[in-house]
Amino acid sequence: MTRVTVLSTAQEMRDIAVEWDDALSALDVSECSLTSHWITCWLTAFDPDGQAMVLCVRDAAGAIVGQAAFTVQRARGFSVLRSLSNTYATRTTVAGTPAGRAAIAEWIARRPEPVIRLERCPADAGCATLLPHAVTAQRFELPVIDTDLCYDAYLSARSANFRKSLKRARKSHAGLDITCVPARPEHAADILAVSRKTWKFEEGTAIASHPGVSAFYTGLLTVDAASHAAQPFVTLVRDTQSGDPVAFLMGLIHRGTMFALKMGYDPRIQERHPGFALLQKCVETACAAPDINALDLDALGPHGDYKRRWATRIETLESIVAFQKTPLGWLARHAYDLNGVLRFSKDGLSKRFGRKVS
Repeated sequence: MTRVTVLSTAQEMRDIAVEWDDALSALDVSECSLTSHWITCWLTAFDPDGQAMVLCVRDAAGAIVGQAAFTVQRARGFSVLRSLSNTYATRTTVAGTPAGRAAIAEWIARRPEPVIRLERCPADAGCATLLPHAVTAQRFELPVIDTDLCYDAYLSARSANFRKSLKRARKSHAGLDITCVPARPEHAADILAVSRKTWKFEEGTAIASHPGVSAFYTGLLTVDAASHAAQPFVTLVRDTQSGDPVAFLMGLIHRGTMFALKMGYDPRIQERHPGFALLQKCVETACAAPDINALDLDALGPHGDYKRRWATRIETLESIVAFQKTPLGWLARHAYDLNGVLRFSKDGLSKRFGRKVS
């Protein structure tokens, strides 16, 4: 016998933070996006009206046996039950015992939204089994560095070309102070200062581009007294002459994995290889820490191929879409299919006639 409780505020999440995170550990889940710290920051920054739904499944004895979080959005004219994510924070997953996962699946099946979407879940998490007629919409490569060995051993296993590139990059790091430390409140100002100078800020996708995004990521930097599962860290590069921050990488450490979530640099130091500086310091730090076994570099994006050079293995994240077994779900399924056909046809016509077809 299980019971599903729906939480909708950051304070409700804080009230059960320790119990929630202990349950994640008991389920052997290592994904920072389901920790109480992540969810609390997300609710505070992106959901002040309390529209999100955090599912806490308990068994007859009151123990937490299932955990998930959702929000409702609109896409292609239909309401979509989407795992707790948006453009700026995309990672999600679902955790639970068989009974807990069954309770989550039943709760999803009773929802009125015709479309369900789980964003960027680990491929081995079995999230698709929760959804009726699930279809994998997208797959993303996730570069990971195994750090349960010394830094020299890691480096010796890299290609000769990589080692030469790193050696050249390190020569350009003279005059830069590079540190990787537990996050402190003052780091927020340094990160936002760098973020406002990046090309992503001009594009509108930087941490400092939107108040909600700034609140979320600076919130992650603050150690929540109610949570012990996710510890924030910052890798910071400063110009030794001016003392100004010129590059950063921030993330969380959770259950032996160092999650590199966001990075940025002042374009004026681009030719000094700031990405190499940041990642090398993270790898050195992780390899030297006996309780850190892996460095997660986050999913590859359009500018993320450099991460592949550092990785020791590639994992897979999946975005999964499904449709309810209802008339509206049937209509949504066919509308999604039709949309895909139309998009394919337009692309084909554009290539054939050499101009954009609308």
